[in-house]
Amino acid sequence: MTSRKKQNMEIERKKKALRTRHTFTLLGVVLVIVIAIAWVVWDSQSRSWIMNFEGQRIAMADAQFMVAQYSMFGDMDGIVDMAIDELVDTLILIERGEYHNVGITPEEHAEMTDNMFGQLSWMGIDYIHPARAGELMAANSIHPRLMEIYVPHGSIEIDQNEFAQALAEYIAENAENYANYEVKFVITDTQEEAMAVWTLIPETADFDDLIREYSVFYDEEFGIQTLDARQLIGDLMLDDEDTDIIMHLQNGQAHIVQFEDQFIVLYMYDRSEANPVVIEASFYTNFTNTRRHEAFRALRDEWRAAANYTINQRAYASL
Repeated sequence: MTSRKKQNMEIERKKKALRTRHTFTLLGVVLVIVIAIAWVVWDSQSRSWIMNFEGQRIAMADAQFMVAQYSMFGDMDGIVDMAIDELVDTLILIERGEYHNVGITPEEHAEMTDNMFGQLSWMGIDYIHPARAGELMAANSIHPRLMEIYVPHGSIEIDQNEFAQALAEYIAENAENYANYEVKFVITDTQEEAMAVWTLIPETADFDDLIREYSVFYDEEFGIQTLDARQLIGDLMLDDEDTDIIMHLQNGQAHIVQFEDQFIVLYMYDRSEANPVVIEASFYTNFTNTRRHEAFRALRDEWRAAANYTINQRAYASL
């Protein structure tokens, strides 16, 4: 009897031990699942922000959007670093703009948000809201307003020797672009008609009369058309010989060219050489603006270097 009782007690002990093992095993499995879920949640959250900028977490989507913008220009080395720098610069612009009360206006934000609805759809991007993308893109409008504050017109000191040398080089390379080469033209269906018009030019006081009488495309509603000779040369894809002749025509002179099945009598209506005063004024504006942009770019580099931000390396590695 005593032996039987001991057997029953042993069986109960083993059952209890087995239940205990099962319980611990189940708890272990549950714990592993909980840890796995917690890790997934933590990992997801840890990759949801790309940086801490001035105490504020910046969403990973902002960086992804910047990378996507650069990727539109093709694969480039260092594209992620460039995108991060651009994002930091953009955040600085927004912050500085708000500080100086020259930030993004509601109208600018609304317009850019509307643009982003279409662009994001075209790019297949759904991880950033158009309003946020619009805000990042609209930050570019802050740039000129801040530049007026930090590097206003007249604040750049110009080295006169440097300016004179740069102006001389510019005139040598671009003077022709400031010259005027306005031509009028008669279009005929045959070379004989074109030659007839060409021979009548010295006897005709107003070339417009020849256009009205002989040009097959003349329309009273649109009147007399004039074109820049350089544009016409490009449009007609004329060869070097015709180009050289036309560019050396003086006022009142003409030249005949063939285009497909028709003939064009080109008449130099208004040729005037570049005005050095106009060139210098235009170049001075460009020269000083370039120097202002360079100075402001250097200032923005200083702002970025001094900005209080840290990169989330886990998120950065996934870009």
